[in-house]
Amino acid sequence: MNDRPEITDQQLVKLAGEKAFSRGKDYYQEGRVGDLSIQGQRVGAEVSGSEVYQVNLVYTQSALDGSCNCPASDSIDFCKHCVAAAMVLRDKVSVPHVKKGAQATDVLEAYLLQMPKEELVGHFVEMIDGSRAVREEWLLKAETAVGIMDRKTIRKRITAAIPYNRHYFRYAQVRQYFANVEHVLSSLEPPLKKLAATDQMELLDYAMSRIVRALETVDDSGGFRFDPIAQIQRLYVEAFGALSWSEELKALHLIELLINDEEEWHGRIPDDFSDVLNAECLDAFLDIAQVRWDELPRLKSNSWRDRLSYDRLLRVLEVVPKLENDYQTLIRLYKKIARTEEEYLVIARSYMELGDYDDAQNYLDRARQNSRFSESAEIHEFQQTLLLKTGRSSEALQDVWAQFTESPTLSTFEHLMELSEQLTSNENDWRQKAIDWMKERVANTQGYHHHRVLNTLMMTYLSESDLESAWQLVKEAVPDVTLLYELRKHFRQDGERSRTIYEKLIQDCVQKKTNKSYQEAVELLVECQQILVEQNQQQVFSQWLMTLREEYKIKRNFIRFLNEQFPE
Repeated sequence: MNDRPEITDQQLVKLAGEKAFSRGKDYYQEGRVGDLSIQGQRVGAEVSGSEVYQVNLVYTQSALDGSCNCPASDSIDFCKHCVAAAMVLRDKVSVPHVKKGAQATDVLEAYLLQMPKEELVGHFVEMIDGSRAVREEWLLKAETAVGIMDRKTIRKRITAAIPYNRHYFRYAQVRQYFANVEHVLSSLEPPLKKLAATDQMELLDYAMSRIVRALETVDDSGGFRFDPIAQIQRLYVEAFGALSWSEELKALHLIELLINDEEEWHGRIPDDFSDVLNAECLDAFLDIAQVRWDELPRLKSNSWRDRLSYDRLLRVLEVVPKLENDYQTLIRLYKKIARTEEEYLVIARSYMELGDYDDAQNYLDRARQNSRFSESAEIHEFQQTLLLKTGRSSEALQDVWAQFTESPTLSTFEHLMELSEQLTSNENDWRQKAIDWMKERVANTQGYHHHRVLNTLMMTYLSESDLESAWQLVKEAVPDVTLLYELRKHFRQDGERSRTIYEKLIQDCVQKKTNKSYQEAVELLVECQQILVEQNQQQVFSQWLMTLREEYKIKRNFIRFLNEQFPE
């Protein structure tokens, strides 16, 4: 019957009217049309309405017509039952028109549309069974569609989606692994949310535990796990918000997560649950945290496992005292846990804010004893503040000097100058003392300390616009290239000095041994050529090119870039 006129919605509307067409379409979608009986030009069908009606359709030369034994048709008019039967007929006989040379997808679609439904389903099931991954994906869709996705079934789907012992380490493998996990979790979200909130949380915990175990053999250096983990965390928070528990029971559950979830797989507690916590629950949470804190003895070990409960409880208990400048409470909290420089400094600062300078100094000394470095900048700065508050300004100045000699930085140098100006009349003596000390260290040290002091000395000269001293320093040593780039701006009118600075910059580029750095070296040469030409020193530049070709002749790529820009 494929040569019959096409059945369109427009034709059916014209035959039955808008209202009958709409109702007939509903009947069609609800599956009220029985099997069709096709005999030549005529088609018969039974359609269920208020009772079962007999529909007769007939093909004319140019269109379709029909009638029904329902009261509305009275075996004459084209009614809603006729519309429903015509739509089923259209499905059965319609064949997409495939043009010659059509795409393979179009040809396959046309062929599949002609196949009987049962045959098509059989082929499809056979194809699905050939791949476990495809079968699991379609089984998940099917179970969701037919409404049998209960708690046990969801757990099975989670198990299948997050297998163990895969030993994946390639990016593509790991990315696909976690992309599949995310896809399955998205598919499971609607049926999951139909379960009780406690069941949801249990299943989400199960999914997270499988990810954690899977990571034992999956190398996720690319961080592909974070999207499905964030997905689980979001669903967990939403399920938590739907609990019918008392506020105290909710708070207790959060405390257990805070203390026992070592890797914070559930997110940051209580911050990430703030959208589903009311004031009563949050107050109960803080009260329970305080009780747990009071039950803890003073911390005796600095191992991370021993510190875990202390650190987590402190994190939530210190928020309000810090906001309200409640230094007494901060002192009580930190005295129970203090074992590091940072923790002793919190106590020292709190005592200082309370005006108790003796105890402040006592805990500052403890911070110094537990410092990971010989003397941290934070300890020095606090010591200087404490000395100034107690009227010992000369000692504060000496401490700044000690800080500078331990860690010579431009900011410490500037602090030394600022404080010496406030406290003494001989600021220049301190400046010269610092400059002389740096010069001596540059001349008599090597390695990291040498370069650190050299760079600080160069930054000092540049900050003071002492260009002559900066130039003399460059003649004798090689500071960081960023400082050389800064210095070159100041000597564009001096060909000889410009060339010296550019020589050092070009040498640094060539030593990096990459095509990009070779090209940067050539670009620097172009800049320097412009400067030397302006100073009528073209001959100097030409001789320099000859020297470079000889010096770096084994750097073939560099010489190639050089010759492209400056042909011999």
